[in-house]
Amino acid sequence: MINLEWLRTFRAIYECKNITEASLKLNMTQPGVSKHLSALESHIGKKLFERTTRKLAPTEYGKFLYSQVNNPLQELEKVEYYSNQRRKKNTLCNNNWLYYRLF
Repeated sequence: MINLEWLRTFRAIYECKNITEASLKLNMTQPGVSKHLSALESHIGKKLFERTTRKLAPTEYGKFLYSQVNNPLQELEKVEYYSNQRRKKNTLCNNNWLYYRLF
């Protein structure tokens, strides 16, 4: 099964065209980013980037994969964001309730 973090890492590499920049964007180490990419390529059985000295160029399959995963990842991130906002709001409401009950 494909790991969601592998896909997020792939997207960051695709957009940054550089593992160092992707690692900064994701707040991960460079070896961690490389491991995610290697794991995804291994799982899929296809190379996703052509490596040059400083940049990574997506292969045709890499372009295809990005076109398929970018929007769903954005939608998942929206769900995560709104879930976190709702959780914060519920915590705030619960804390206010407790505050008014105590004082």
